[in-house]
Amino acid sequence: MPPQPVPQQEYARVVLIIVLLFFLYASPDQGPPPGFPTARDYAAERIAVSRRSLDILNITKWQDFSPKGPDSSKHEAPRYLNLTGGKWRAVDGGENGLMPDVYENVTGIVAGRWVRHTADINGEPRKRVMNLTEIAPETDWAFRGEEYWIRNITGNEGKLMLKLDEKQAEEIGSVEDLPLSPVNAVRSAVATITIQDETSYGDGWEMRVHGLHWPKQGVMLFTTTSDKFHGIYGLPHLTPSREHYLSSQKLLNRTLEKAIEGMENAIWADPGNPFTSSPDNQGDATMPVPHCELVVYVQVYPLKVDLASGAGRLDPANIVHQIEQEIRFPNGAPIPDAPKLQMSTVMFSPDCGFVIESKGPPDFSPGDGEHLFGMKQELFLHDIRSWLHIFALVIFAQIMLLKIQSKEASTPSSSFGAIYVKFILGLTLLLFISLSSTSWPIPLRTFYVNTLSFIYLSIWLPQIRRNVIRNCRKALLWKFIIGQSILRLLPFAYFYLKEGNILFAETDWKAFCVLAGWVWVQIWVLVAQEIMGPRWGLPKNWYEEGWDYHPILREDNVEAGGLPIGLVQIPGSPTLERTRTSEELGRKKRDGGVRSVDCAICMQVLEVPVVGAGEDSNANAGGVTGMLARRLYMVTPCRHVFHSACLEGWMRFRLQCPICRENLPPL
Repeated sequence: MPPQPVPQQEYARVVLIIVLLFFLYASPDQGPPPGFPTARDYAAERIAVSRRSLDILNITKWQDFSPKGPDSSKHEAPRYLNLTGGKWRAVDGGENGLMPDVYENVTGIVAGRWVRHTADINGEPRKRVMNLTEIAPETDWAFRGEEYWIRNITGNEGKLMLKLDEKQAEEIGSVEDLPLSPVNAVRSAVATITIQDETSYGDGWEMRVHGLHWPKQGVMLFTTTSDKFHGIYGLPHLTPSREHYLSSQKLLNRTLEKAIEGMENAIWADPGNPFTSSPDNQGDATMPVPHCELVVYVQVYPLKVDLASGAGRLDPANIVHQIEQEIRFPNGAPIPDAPKLQMSTVMFSPDCGFVIESKGPPDFSPGDGEHLFGMKQELFLHDIRSWLHIFALVIFAQIMLLKIQSKEASTPSSSFGAIYVKFILGLTLLLFISLSSTSWPIPLRTFYVNTLSFIYLSIWLPQIRRNVIRNCRKALLWKFIIGQSILRLLPFAYFYLKEGNILFAETDWKAFCVLAGWVWVQIWVLVAQEIMGPRWGLPKNWYEEGWDYHPILREDNVEAGGLPIGLVQIPGSPTLERTRTSEELGRKKRDGGVRSVDCAICMQVLEVPVVGAGEDSNANAGGVTGMLARRLYMVTPCRHVFHSACLEGWMRFRLQCPICRENLPPL
């Protein structure tokens, strides 16, 4: 009796994994070791500190905080550090504080370049002297060494990008003890700042700042908030006037109270800080990392509106409001083209002692920079959709060209399986390298992107190599080659040449010219292979000999079987040969050795040049003229001759001789 096979336990591994996951997630959380506070303890302490900071904001008044003066007693403690200085003089809009024609909702993205400002610190960087134990004694910092602080911008210039968000902002329009004035209108705002310099890795430093926006003035004030710098709670004291102070204090009392109540309600679910400056919400964890704080002043620039394009049907006094209304809720109103969003900024770090500002007039020429330029979010999303539609059309055109080429292509002579495996492995490796490249320095990352672009646009190198190996003169349609080359270059032209593209990539026309020139060179190599031959100009030891469909035909190759069937003249009787007249010899000489044969495909006469016996083939059939003449016929390995166009059309469907059905090498 044969032994019974052991039944396969197909689901044993699945059941084991489910049991392990159940014990892993069902086991109670052990929490921190004894003597260490839990995440809830940290959250409770943060809530208590936030309550105390909000109470201080409620009991203070305008100019209540001031720095220690030179005549102050040495026992008198400074009440605050005056960060405003003379910066607000540049953002005052006039006697009433109004800025004409500015965007009131600035939700969008702006980008530009920044430079280090050294005028206020006598050209010398401020040495940081910070005692974290005294500033935040209740916080367990990951480290205390000042040389390890993050966001310490040491470069002289770089790129700057602001992502502004006012979609869910609270707003107040007036303050009870002040006359109703447009300057009192204030709303909360959030911005994500990305700063790069010459030494930064990846995308540089990214931080999230919270603050206020006075839309009638186009003025914004942001600050970071952490355990050592409660910036949002002291933000009203950084404002330039009493009206600004009162309006911002009233709004912050409302928003901060709601935020603290939310922290108390979510203490068990989310012990994080709602005003953290880390975009991933990990910078204010149980062991936060000290970083440089920022106070950010932003001024929105007045708009340049083309009233002539509005067809005279819009109120010039409310033109900006009508443009914003149409952008957010489009209904087909005849508005002029929406202007770009432009603003300037000054950023000050109170603890790290550096000042940076956007690059532009009047300190720099417009050619060097025009501060920060961008567009509102609605326009930005509209541009993304438009360019995605164009990209989809490019992909569709590539698919249509590939479909046309597939119909004209010859039968494949090799399996696609090996190519598919190599492609998947290479793509996986490329994915891991690309993910790691996001943290590389900017020059190295730029070189990597340009190298990938160069490799991607080497699309015709495999075909050139295959033409040489298989002695193939023409394998692809020219409309496929030209169309694919142009369509593949279009996305690179957008990112390399267009300023303000959707990825905010820097333009580089020199790199694009190199890429376009490389594609142009490949196309000309394919042209040369079709006209001069796929192996023209290459040493013979670089390739293996293959079948030449356009050989030089010689009469003295009859014994070797080199002359095609149908061109071999069978001699008649000796008597007839002796009686050939001089007229026949003269006609042969005039024809120049051209013989005629019927093409078995089209049944038309095919004239083939044949080099006479004893004649020099280089003199009669060599050169460009002879090479072009040989392109009119094709000779198969079975010694049958056809028109080139006829046999190429036949071989698109079957790699067999039309006469004897012998297999033919691919073109």
